[in-house]
Amino acid sequence: MLVILGIMGVIGLGFLLSKWITGQSQLSQRAPVLELTNCNPKNIPPCIVSFGIDSDGNMLVNLLVPDAFSPDFYLKIVRNTGETRYECQMVENFPTNFYCVGEKLPPGGVLQFMLISSKDDALLAKGDISILGLAFPTLGIELTTLSPTGTEESVLDLFTKTPAPTQPIPKSPSPTKSSYPNPTPSYPNPSPSYP
Repeated sequence: MLVILGIMGVIGLGFLLSKWITGQSQLSQRAPVLELTNCNPKNIPPCIVSFGIDSDGNMLVNLLVPDAFSPDFYLKIVRNTGETRYECQMVENFPTNFYCVGEKLPPGGVLQFMLISSKDDALLAKGDISILGLAFPTLGIELTTLSPTGTEESVLDLFTKTPAPTQPIPKSPSPTKSSYPNPTPSYPNPSPSYP
């Protein structure tokens, strides 16, 4: 009986050793997970350049990634209420600049950001980052024309008519000294000194 237990122990130990060696070789073949941070003056990629909102109300996350980074990845943002996937695309003609689009999240609070390979769901980079603010898209200005009616007409008249002065406007006195930086004797109507 003791012999059987000894043989099973050796076989089990051999099995565990082979699993451990196989696991070590697989770990050494994978690239290490990079730290994902906000970009700083040195811009060491991968880093988050900015957060914004597109014209459809989706959140944009602009990224700077290393040259050797796979172009097929997505961004996952994990918060206490769940996780959200953001699809990422390369900015045309800029192979290290990407933008990711997804659900708009409110600023504040630290969230976990993960860049994940689309091919094999391998974790490429991760970091805990706070969304400090969101840049909004450029807003167009719409001008409307009011059609005056009743009381609006009298209000519009106040802004469009120039009231007649009730007192004479005093003239500014002539200077006794030359004026800086363009001293001319013809002040207050100096002639330009440039062609």
